[in-house]
Amino acid sequence: MNYQDKLSPWKIVRLQSNLQNVIVGRFRRRGDAEGHLHILKRMMPDLQFAIVFDVGHAEESIPSVFTTEAEN
Repeated sequence: MNYQDKLSPWKIVRLQSNLQNVIVGRFRRRGDAEGHLHILKRMMPDLQFAIVFDVGHAEESIPSVFTTEAEN
């Protein structure tokens, strides 16, 4: 996850039947994402969308100290 993606953690994704999601947009605030989602649902009522919060990868936040303690 690059720095620009970390600045905008709220995403709107389009849910598809093949278990893959397409990112429609990224937003800094949830309210902005909800407003955009409202417009998308009015323009394309047959498609399914969801708002998600992207927390990044868990292994990025785990310090290497814990791995060395577990090995001992």
